[in-house]
Amino acid sequence: MADDKIDRVIIEFFAALKELGELRRRYDNAVENGYLHMAKARYSMGASSVGKLQYDTIMSPSSLVDTVDNTHECSDDSGGPVFFVINTASDNDMSCDSGVTQLRRRVVDEKKVETVGPLQQEISKPHIPVKDPLKWFGLLVPPSLRTAQKNFIEAVDLSCQLSSAQAKVEHYRKLYLVLAKDKK
Repeated sequence: MADDKIDRVIIEFFAALKELGELRRRYDNAVENGYLHMAKARYSMGASSVGKLQYDTIMSPSSLVDTVDNTHECSDDSGGPVFFVINTASDNDMSCDSGVTQLRRRVVDEKKVETVGPLQQEISKPHIPVKDPLKWFGLLVPPSLRTAQKNFIEAVDLSCQLSSAQAKVEHYRKLYLVLAKDKK
């Protein structure tokens, strides 16, 4: 019985390790292509047209990273914390909606979301709508700059998946060590 459980954990470990390797390859590819297309855009627009001087002075993030901790006990098959991207901007014009932002309490096991109340924003920091960063560089940007943006957005999403997969691998490694220790 204990050997079957150890075997199952080892199989899950190697499956998670395979997934981690694939995600790392895809992440590296997305970042590499993003930098390549960024270099192409700098070449076509001129080095001074794509740089820090074009950044907006008041920036706000277009996406945030959040986590849900699934590590209750070492015998749980949850696989550790899960990371995910929250898009704060809409895809069409990247402007935030004017709805009321609320805090929510997430219960992982029952997949239930409960509203706690309105989110209190700091008075000293007014809410700044998210603008499309491509508009910082003008109206007619080269397609390579748009492709670079898509590659970096994909890299952000893949980095969350990569972190979750790494946590899952670590979870199965710890679970194996506990089961191997109990077997002795």
